[in-house]
Amino acid sequence: MTEIDLSPLQPALEKFIPLRRSGLLPALHAAQEIYGWLPREVAAEVAKTLHVPLADVHGVIEFYSLFYNEPVGRKIVRVCADPACALKDADGLLARLRSQHGIEDGQTTPDGTLTIERSPCLGLCEHAPASWTVDGGISTVGDGTAERDHPQSMIYGSLRMLTVNCGNGTTSLAKYGEYAALKKARAMKPEEVVNEIKSSGLVGRGGAGFSAALKWEGAAKADGSPKYVICNADESEPGTFKDRVLLLDDPHRAIEGMCIAAYAVGASKGYVYLRGEYPYILPPLENALNEARAAGYLNEDFDIEIRVGAGAYICGEETALFESIEGKRGFPRVKPPFPITNGLFDKPTVINNVETLFNVPLIIEKGAAEYRKIGTEKSSGPKLFCLSGDPVWDYAARTARNGWRRDRRPAVHSLRRRGGRLCHARAVGREVDLRGPARRGTSARLGRGDGLQRDARHARRVEAPRQVLRARKLRQVLSLPDGHPAPDGNPGARGRQAHVARRRAPLAGCRLDDDGRVPVRAGTDRGQRGVVRDEVMA
Repeated sequence: MTEIDLSPLQPALEKFIPLRRSGLLPALHAAQEIYGWLPREVAAEVAKTLHVPLADVHGVIEFYSLFYNEPVGRKIVRVCADPACALKDADGLLARLRSQHGIEDGQTTPDGTLTIERSPCLGLCEHAPASWTVDGGISTVGDGTAERDHPQSMIYGSLRMLTVNCGNGTTSLAKYGEYAALKKARAMKPEEVVNEIKSSGLVGRGGAGFSAALKWEGAAKADGSPKYVICNADESEPGTFKDRVLLLDDPHRAIEGMCIAAYAVGASKGYVYLRGEYPYILPPLENALNEARAAGYLNEDFDIEIRVGAGAYICGEETALFESIEGKRGFPRVKPPFPITNGLFDKPTVINNVETLFNVPLIIEKGAAEYRKIGTEKSSGPKLFCLSGDPVWDYAARTARNGWRRDRRPAVHSLRRRGGRLCHARAVGREVDLRGPARRGTSARLGRGDGLQRDARHARRVEAPRQVLRARKLRQVLSLPDGHPAPDGNPGARGRQAHVARRRAPLAGCRLDDDGRVPVRAGTDRGQRGVVRDEVMA
């Protein structure tokens, strides 16, 4: 075995020594950039330098998918295989790469030059099929044929409030202008800023729809110092890429939002937790922070540090994100206590996602009264939607008593974010609400546990399953066995439903209940139940 030369590593680790345990993830990123992977000797040196138990270092390496404890190719090609890319023949792209290089997914060529991986969502859904290539530390994105150093943002819609600076490359401070909203906020008392956010009705845009002002107010009143403000930029939900567009094209708006939050709650330190699959955002974001420091917006009273994730879907959950920043595996914490009193490093913490923070300068500039004129009564302000994929067909199942009915209609749209759902095509153009129950036939509720009503004629609840099966598998399970004709597309009553459900169950990881309902369990959704319907992507 070749001896590992540790001489390049030691200087790279020096800047992380003051951080101790919390510097573990950036130290491992730096080490892997040098060696291409993390050998035992490297892990031991990192543990020794940061005074972290070696077992903990290995635990962190094995937890995050973008850290490697075995050799990989100098060039790594990751092909997204999640829904939007699967619809655009991601499997075909992978097959061509495998055939061209003579290796399977997860394997490395014998000469050690290339590794091919099947990847979860890369946040490049509008560019499907998407691939992310790292070659000698240089990242590019593309579709397997053409590559570029960062994705092109595609912005549509007549309302351009949050995206006013998006779509034309990264916005510099000179183009963005002074932080006018921050200047206005600093002329107010901190509690007045919190009250303005409260009056605006701003709720989190990360999926839960929790009041942003209640978070701010709780952290402001909490005992403990220092206090922290965190921008959650770890969007990993398939079909979601809005935070990528905002942070890449208009980083100063996120920074200004963080500065206002910090002033309101009395925070002295901020973090941007950047998804590991977005390395191309790091340089423009670092440059924007340097511009903000040079202009005096960031200083000894409040400064921001970037932490880059390493491939863990669960780190989008706020307490798992805290654990990651602290140099640990990203396991969610038990609540209470809540982040507003015991957050990052057990101190009062405000954490909002990118889109939520983008709304903050808008509220301060316009005033809460003007801001509330946008949106709905319960969901004020502008809301971004990510659109991707192909037309979808709806296969709707009735209850066991009424048998199955197959509806061939343009059907399902996915309103995605954490806790997002699939909705019927008839909902397009209707009122969409972030809070409160959906009104039958008129509105959809985003980011909550239930779906929406289709319309008055089909007053059935659409409960979105927590995983979407591929079209070809659903076509297979919905096909009729020999000797069981289905006139008019109706397979029959309970016996036929049980037959289809039994064939579907192994794919969905579930079983058929006595009442004919199919519980869908996947990932960390803790056994949420749903009728398997309206989920076919064709």
